[in-house]
Amino acid sequence: MFKSKIFRLIGIILIGLLFFLGLFTIYGGLFARVLYNALMYGKYNTMFISELIIVLFAILIISIRKLWPIIKEKKESFLKGIKRGMPVLIIATIMFIFNVGSIIIDGNLNFINLISLILVSLSIGMAEELLFRGWLQNEIMRKYNNSKKETIITIVVSGLLFGLFHMINALAGQDILTTIAQVIQTSAIGILFCSVYYASKNIWSLIFLHSFYDFSILLGEVNSYKDCINNTNTSLIVNIITLTTSILFAIIYITYSYLNVKDDLKIRRRVTSTIIIAVVLIFLSTALVPSDEMLDKQTCFSYDTLEVNNGKMSFFVEDEFTINYVDSANYIYNYKLFVDKHKLNITNLNSGENIIVDIDDVSDFIIYKDNINYILLVYTSEKIYYSNYISENILTNFNNFDNINSTFISYDVPEIINIGYIEIDNKLYPLLKSYISDYFVIKDNTVLVLK
Repeated sequence: MFKSKIFRLIGIILIGLLFFLGLFTIYGGLFARVLYNALMYGKYNTMFISELIIVLFAILIISIRKLWPIIKEKKESFLKGIKRGMPVLIIATIMFIFNVGSIIIDGNLNFINLISLILVSLSIGMAEELLFRGWLQNEIMRKYNNSKKETIITIVVSGLLFGLFHMINALAGQDILTTIAQVIQTSAIGILFCSVYYASKNIWSLIFLHSFYDFSILLGEVNSYKDCINNTNTSLIVNIITLTTSILFAIIYITYSYLNVKDDLKIRRRVTSTIIIAVVLIFLSTALVPSDEMLDKQTCFSYDTLEVNNGKMSFFVEDEFTINYVDSANYIYNYKLFVDKHKLNITNLNSGENIIVDIDDVSDFIIYKDNINYILLVYTSEKIYYSNYISENILTNFNNFDNINSTFISYDVPEIINIGYIEIDNKLYPLLKSYISDYFVIKDNTVLVLK
């Protein structure tokens, strides 16, 4: 009897191993290729690496402070912990359904970006929860946890620090109104997450909630080459709705935080139904705002495609570039273009005269000749500036350069790592390579995605 059980167990293990080996043989290479492409070329690969560094930092500081025993402790199950963050779960689910619906209607999904988004969402959840709940909240609660009052103060302070951490987005160029609304909401979410951790002591519940929330929000931009940006010139009513919504959500989060600390299951269940209705009403209230004004709140970037079979690419960046032109009378005109203090300078080497191009925060530039005109591309952290103003005619009189600022056309593009040109049918077109290896061509004054 015992022998038959052993043989049966061995048989089950062998069948399982063979099944796994078959799956790995068929799909292993495909999975590895998809994962590799997501890590190398996914839209969120840079953010993923940044968040992994924060995860490693959080693990290091938790280890130094010997907090692992506290983190491993679980007062409640994974699912009960998730239920304690019900408001965040409801909002994330609504956003998830809405964005999945938009993708289905659009009929297009960038699968590599989707995998990249899943990875970055998980890394954000782990990084911020290990740092703010695993370390910061536990660190404060070690010293101030002797009474209910101290517990509440600890939760509020930890949550506020989490919210204020998002002020860093303003330094990255996000407008002030959006940043204020974000800080209000994230502070309240931080307080809610701190209360969930205090009541459940299950950090994995929070990692899931945090990851799912970020994934659901970012899913709406998974197909875009460049993320949508909030406009600063939106109407007063849209600004009022944005701030009011942030405050209402903050009230909901803080109310539920109090119920977690009080830990009255009956009241929490009763309030949950009210919160579900309130969240749905808040989302529906945006329908009261005229659709045109809501659309003007954000600018989302999309690009048409350009199919090229035999294009010859060339990438280069200039620290400085000298133009030497000899006219029909054999007079030599010498000009030097160079970047100094993040400004592009054009100097007449014959006379020593200099003009500074009116573009701020210049990173790099290139210039090349196409027939009789020079194509000038100037790259900043957010835009590409294009001009074909310089010609042999212009070079004969330095005063002509005074008009160059009015000739630049600016384009919003994704983060660019290389600029150059591509030769198509014996004509040169500006070429841009993004950090996730997408190629963009400027043709007929339009940015196109190269296919």
